[in-house]
Amino acid sequence: MNILTLIIILLIIFYKITFFILLCIPLRIFNKKNVVSNITILKEFSKGKNNNISDIPQKRKSIIKRLKKIIWLILDGYYRYLGYWIGYFPSQYVRNFIYKHIFFMKLERSVTIRYGLKLLGASGIKIGEGSALGDECWLDGRYDIIIGKNVNIASQVHMWSASHDMNDPYFRSTPYTVGPIIIDDNAWIGPHTTILDNVHIGEGAVVCAGAVVTKDVEPFAVVAGIPAKKIKERNRDIRYKLGGASFFY
Repeated sequence: MNILTLIIILLIIFYKITFFILLCIPLRIFNKKNVVSNITILKEFSKGKNNNISDIPQKRKSIIKRLKKIIWLILDGYYRYLGYWIGYFPSQYVRNFIYKHIFFMKLERSVTIRYGLKLLGASGIKIGEGSALGDECWLDGRYDIIIGKNVNIASQVHMWSASHDMNDPYFRSTPYTVGPIIIDDNAWIGPHTTILDNVHIGEGAVVCAGAVVTKDVEPFAVVAGIPAKKIKERNRDIRYKLGGASFFY
């Protein structure tokens, strides 16, 4: 068996990785352009020029523009697929490299991201030094998620920076249902919690398991329930540093 045959067999066996390698470069270009356009749309949206992120003027399109649209849809579909699939690649180093250089997430040193991360709007996500995310988390960074340093985020945490307005006749997103999620240093987010748009969780705060956070949380407050409410204060003497990144998980 020669080397070429061996390479072909390996590429067939690891077909997902093969597809990723083939589409990696155009996907990076696609994501980079998307970051620029999203910033423009968000600025207009925040100034009230667009009532909805989809309220972009629709013009009659030429064949070339329609073809570009089809290519965009294919890349967008692959972007979403890869955002789901890559979370199960068995190496944090590889996953973090892709998150940073293909999805344009902003990851500082020693960030730990466990299995099964799902992404929307990855370029709007920033995670500070030493922070850790557990298994099967969902991060929607379309309107920014900013996570500070040494933040412990447990498994199956959902963060949604955008939602629909149930009172809007066209079920659109409005300024009342979108906005950044900010989590300050040393906070602890328990498993199976949900954090919604326009929420700021203060330094050292604790969100107990299963809570749904709809409003800001004070520094070092402990909140629980649906919707989350303050139940006590946390000790302010925080000395631990998170860690635990490994190559194969």
